[in-house]
Amino acid sequence: MTAVWALGFMGAVGLLGAFGLFSQAWRARHGIVVPGTVVAIERRRTGTNGGSGMRSYTYAPVVEFTDREASVHRVTASLSGTRRPKVGSTMQVSYRPEKPEKAIVMDLPGQGAAKWVFLVAGVTCTVVAIIVAARR
Repeated sequence: MTAVWALGFMGAVGLLGAFGLFSQAWRARHGIVVPGTVVAIERRRTGTNGGSGMRSYTYAPVVEFTDREASVHRVTASLSGTRRPKVGSTMQVSYRPEKPEKAIVMDLPGQGAAKWVFLVAGVTCTVVAIIVAARR
């Protein structure tokens, strides 16, 4: 029974992750898209690398953009990756005029594939959990 719970939990996490990424993509498509400039990098510690004790990090760009009202805003990408973006490079930002502080950084490497990986993993784990539970 523990395996069923574990698979069910992994399925739920996968489906919730996919839902979050798909909803973020939907919000990005329905906002105003403007170019932004990477002004800083936020380094996030992800843990240690096995038994070597080496720390591993991911990097999220901090992007500055100007809205239609000529106000300048900064937003940190919600997703981070192992590749460090270059300060000064351009990234697309999507924002809603009523809440520019909730802008979404687009063009992140792996962002498009991640939502499909979460979806497939979530559905697979959920289906396997249901099949295993039904056979008991």
